[in-house]
Amino acid sequence: MPAHGITQPVVGPNINIVPGNDRQRAEPTIAVDPRNPSILVAGSQDLDLQSGCCPPSGHRWNEYYRSTDGGQTWTATLLPGFPGDNSKQGKSSPLRMYNLTSDPVIAFDRNGNVYFAGVADIFSNGTRLVVQSSGFVAKYVNDGADYAGATLISQGKDKPWITTDNSGGPFDGNVYAIFDAGLSGKNFGSIFVRSTDHAKTFSDPILLSDNTEAASGVTVDPSGIIYVAFLGGFGNIPVLKSTDGGLSFSGPTIAANITPIFDPFAGNSFRALTLPQIAADNAGIYIVWDDIGTGQANVLLTRSLDHGLTWSTPLTINNSTIGQHFFPTIAVSAGTISVAWYDSRPEPRHNARLQPRRTVHRRLHPDRSQPRSRASHLDGQQERMRLCRPIYRVFGPRRIHCHHYILATTSRTTTSRSLTASPCPVREESAHGRSSWDLEQFYVLLSL
Repeated sequence: MPAHGITQPVVGPNINIVPGNDRQRAEPTIAVDPRNPSILVAGSQDLDLQSGCCPPSGHRWNEYYRSTDGGQTWTATLLPGFPGDNSKQGKSSPLRMYNLTSDPVIAFDRNGNVYFAGVADIFSNGTRLVVQSSGFVAKYVNDGADYAGATLISQGKDKPWITTDNSGGPFDGNVYAIFDAGLSGKNFGSIFVRSTDHAKTFSDPILLSDNTEAASGVTVDPSGIIYVAFLGGFGNIPVLKSTDGGLSFSGPTIAANITPIFDPFAGNSFRALTLPQIAADNAGIYIVWDDIGTGQANVLLTRSLDHGLTWSTPLTINNSTIGQHFFPTIAVSAGTISVAWYDSRPEPRHNARLQPRRTVHRRLHPDRSQPRSRASHLDGQQERMRLCRPIYRVFGPRRIHCHHYILATTSRTTTSRSLTASPCPVREESAHGRSSWDLEQFYVLLSL
């Protein structure tokens, strides 16, 4: 799968969506309005409701951001229903019975509706355990300007993903979501739900997999075919396909055999889990993932040109074997594939080998030093993105979850552009000194 016509990515300045914030925003997600590419929406976990230490009081809650000037300025509001929300929207929200939300994922349809999926939990401070949880999809209308309610999906327990059908075909406007679910007698399984009324209601869930596989991504191609990718329990990436708007699925086909990364990387506190990401355009279907088959984490990509029947030999995306390359994300538009990932090549300890799985906990301390942030071009294909300096308040021993999402869109002039939403890179301190990498984010455009 040789690359050709590679475009040099141009990385603009970072824009802090919430200026002056000193709390961690985690698991960001971003989407663009198909009707107006100047309108962007994003989401993340927000820790502003959390305070104190060891253990902290309060919990994280998902936050919604919107820009009408191409991302230059933003508004920020918590998803209605958070603890202490006495607004009319908050009192009527089905989320009001929960004290924590997480796992935000966001999607736009071509009618100006925004769909914000996540997981809501009741978390016990006493036992430090989740005692009840549910998936949900919240909706914003008028190009994402106005909140329009939320719907619970009770069998959804973890890792939601959401997409819409913008094909103009018979299923145009449908909303599709997948969740990991708690199944009786099993650790987890993956379910699929669909809405044909713009998220007012959702179908009964379809069980896509048992406890050997976890759904990790869903996409719709321009003809309206749905594809769901999984982290397979036997070292592979299965893909299911639906041609009837999500009423039934065929497959799976195996997109690739993989060696998933461990959780966490040895000597670091990153939650590291291979989650294959999937995207589609008129040319094909694409999957990207992180893989440690060589002993170091690399970003690999495969594609299908026949609607998921066969898949290409995996292509290594990162152009350097130095360091760890992980948490990739992908978007496609106008014949261009955009991939971003986290990269430890600037870190002096970047060649540390991964060790057998073990859990590492460290206390976060404010970091006053400046991580490496020079922009540089790499082989004319990849560019190091300028990242901001993280500042944290101490909430006690904890693990860090870094993840990000990417979008690509075609403007009215058919010029392709891509945007990433990412938390700041992480440097971690402990009483024994540094225990984590300095990270930078790399980004590559491919025309295949």
